[in-house]
Amino acid sequence: MNKVYSYIRFSDPRQAEGDSYRRQLADTLAYCHKNNLQLVSDSEYMFFDKGISAYSGKLRDDNTELSRFLSLVQAGEIRPGSTLIVESLDRLSREHVRQALPRFMDLLNAGITIHTLHGDKTYHADNYDQFDLFQSIMEMSRAHSESETKSRRITSRWHDKQEQAKAGIPLGKSKPAWLDLVYDANGSTEPPTPKAKPIGFKENKAKVAIVDKIFRLTRDGYGRNVVARMLNEQGIPAFRTKEGWGASTIHQILNNEAVLGLYQPHTTTEEGKRVPRGEPFMFYPPIIDRDTFEAARAAVAGRNAGKARKQTPEFQLWQGIAKCQLCGSAMHTYGNGRKPKEGETAPRWMRCYQAKKGKCEAGSIGVCSMEPTFKEILAKLNILALVQSSASAINAKLEVVTGQLVAERAKLEDFKADYAARRSDTIRDLLYETEDRIAALVEQEQQHLADLAADQIIDKADFFARLDLKSFPGRSRANSILKRLQVEVGIDCEQRRFHVRKAGVPVLDLVQKEAEKFLAYPGNSEISGVIQRQDGTWTPILPHDDDDDGEEPEYESEGHDSRDY
Repeated sequence: MNKVYSYIRFSDPRQAEGDSYRRQLADTLAYCHKNNLQLVSDSEYMFFDKGISAYSGKLRDDNTELSRFLSLVQAGEIRPGSTLIVESLDRLSREHVRQALPRFMDLLNAGITIHTLHGDKTYHADNYDQFDLFQSIMEMSRAHSESETKSRRITSRWHDKQEQAKAGIPLGKSKPAWLDLVYDANGSTEPPTPKAKPIGFKENKAKVAIVDKIFRLTRDGYGRNVVARMLNEQGIPAFRTKEGWGASTIHQILNNEAVLGLYQPHTTTEEGKRVPRGEPFMFYPPIIDRDTFEAARAAVAGRNAGKARKQTPEFQLWQGIAKCQLCGSAMHTYGNGRKPKEGETAPRWMRCYQAKKGKCEAGSIGVCSMEPTFKEILAKLNILALVQSSASAINAKLEVVTGQLVAERAKLEDFKADYAARRSDTIRDLLYETEDRIAALVEQEQQHLADLAADQIIDKADFFARLDLKSFPGRSRANSILKRLQVEVGIDCEQRRFHVRKAGVPVLDLVQKEAEKFLAYPGNSEISGVIQRQDGTWTPILPHDDDDDGEEPEYESEGHDSRDY
């Protein structure tokens, strides 16, 4: 008995949630049962294209199931005489007949019988007549024409709505979740009739407060997983689902420029790709200011993506900063697994990641004992932005610039990929413009960093008294600003020596003698001056390995040599 195969396709992935797949499969099984045919049900020989529009031409791609079927026929795995069942010929292709007919003929010429469920028509490889062929051509032409007309009408209608949006007219009932549609001049959110059209938007104060909370928590250092968990624990309902908040929803809100009031029109290319159409414009009531939006984006960029942190004041100060001085690997924290008693803090240690795997000889160091060192590093690097309003204002500007850089660099990568795929003068110009904006932002970033460095901490005790390393946001801000300054600290656990580097350049060594007593060794004259002002002591400047031979030179200056400790 010749074998029977089924090819199922639908163009919209959302149809998978409905009856499209089940209907096509049920009709195929019914036909086989009626004609005493056996449908091949092995998963390897089930041909199913989900979310692929034949009209868009994607069925020409080699990775579609229809192409795989033809390849198996040509390879002899599917024998001539087999039957391919489709719902209708337009399931094979909605391309222009000139492109669709050869595919239809390829299958027939390979000895495959094609049966369409609609019309109950069978096309045989060896005995179809010219009238059958003419009918198939007409059917494919009709399918292409219908799809082309439908696509053009939908696109035109949607483009018209996008143009109306520039005049402030809502796009039907489509809107951000934190806004309500308004139906009259009095601000009523209830449609007077089922077909009433909205005339504007109004903030939903409860939902706007939730969005504001999401941005505030993000700026304070909480990752999206933790933000989602906090909202769920507080019983705050999610906008569009009863399943609660998820990290992906938080991510979408943080990256949605509709919170700024912007609307970005989109269109769909012939390849089915959704791309921006024109420039974004003000359309919605803004609920978040630009500085907050960019600062949140900078906070996200500064965190280790995908790593959720516990909802606790014990934010890991050294996260992303601490490195093993012996091998250069990241330092990770760990505990002893025992639950602390009430009122106690669970003891934690820090250890080289490679050492945990037996690939490095570095030891461990207690996390609590390192906090005075962290404070000392903040003081020596003059991080006044954590305690002084003027410096905090500069740091806020720096956060905005950092967020803008994240966005522009992402755009640049997209333009590079687009230009590599298609050498377009327009894309090239956009690429150059983006590079110019990045250069200008980098210049602003360097100026803000220089402004921060201009302030000096004279009274270290006063700085420590005002420094907040107790709260989660305070610890997160301290960690964030060091990472923004490209600070890394190589830790020698055995010697309790901390090698501070800024943008890869050694600037300071600290040796912890007692809990809050240190020997400080400057890496340059600027830090040497800081040490003298803050501590009233002088130590020699650390020699550098200028010839980059991997060997550190001996000290020649007089004074304390911290290598003795």
